[in-house]
Amino acid sequence: MIAALLACAPYVALFAQYGSPTPRTPGLVAFIKSGFLSRDWDSAERLTPVSYAAHFILEFTKEWLPSTEPRNALNYAALALPVITVLCAVAGLSVTGQRIARGKAGPLDIVIAAGALAFAVTFIIHGIFSYEMHTSFGWVSTAFPRYYLPLAALVPLAALSLLGAIQRPSVRAGLLVFLIASPLVFRLLGAPLG
Repeated sequence: MIAALLACAPYVALFAQYGSPTPRTPGLVAFIKSGFLSRDWDSAERLTPVSYAAHFILEFTKEWLPSTEPRNALNYAALALPVITVLCAVAGLSVTGQRIARGKAGPLDIVIAAGALAFAVTFIIHGIFSYEMHTSFGWVSTAFPRYYLPLAALVPLAALSLLGAIQRPSVRAGLLVFLIASPLVFRLLGAPLG
């Protein structure tokens, strides 16, 4: 509980100072007006909340490996690797949830559940902030995974929860090889050559 209160402290301070946990600071507004409005985003048609949510998730996935270089089909196909890894983590989160519900949670399950809750809250706040920026300025480029790097350990931890629940050794070994090799393969195939 104390850790949760400490984690919320920056958001409380921002809310007290600016009236929002994700404020529009004068510097941010000046940045948007000076650079992004020159792209005619301010006059672009605004997306509905559902359309924007789909766009946000797609951009979040596409920006997994940011680049200023043009991407090719292989770079985009490589995005399947982190997507599959995240799906494994979601399955592991489900295993963790079942253990918690049965009262058989271990320390790793508690860490995974806390990380998932932190991710969900952060993602919702990020999405709402991004949609507000879109409706105000037409800005559509705010879905960057780099904001979640402090929570990145959640993915391998949740995948470990899934690995622990798999009974067949060959399936467990195959998934372990995938989880170890996929970041390396993704780095090689996902980066545009420039």
